[in-house]
Amino acid sequence: MIKAAVLGSIILGSSLASAVNSYDVQQNENQLLDKYDLKLYLGSESSDRPKRKRRSTKLSIQLYGDIDYNSPIQNTTIIPNKCYNQDGIGSLKTGKQSKYRGVIIACTEEDCYGICQFLPRRVSNYMPKASDQLGGVKARSYSWISPYY
Repeated sequence: MIKAAVLGSIILGSSLASAVNSYDVQQNENQLLDKYDLKLYLGSESSDRPKRKRRSTKLSIQLYGDIDYNSPIQNTTIIPNKCYNQDGIGSLKTGKQSKYRGVIIACTEEDCYGICQFLPRRVSNYMPKASDQLGGVKARSYSWISPYY
């Protein structure tokens, strides 16, 4: 009987000691977590919010008045899904930015209407004979259609 009482008191004492120690460990872990300066920006509009770098959404394009890249008209930078008006486009070249993304179109009327020539960028970055492919009429508008932006 004495053995059981001594053994019970030892077990009870060790379990209480381990409970106190585990509480101290949990407190130490919480103190360590509190030392970190964690900033979560979920839905907040903070001025010190780190800025994400965005992909380039512009494309350089060279416009020419005649076929086979003769008589340069303009070198410009365009954004996707916007139509640009420019009279007398016979051929055009695009840059290598956003390679394989979208389609270049050249149309016979302003605001990308009329007969249009489509050039998928996964096929080529050049349209050497745009006016020939538009029935002998020079293009008056162009656009970069890209569903990725």
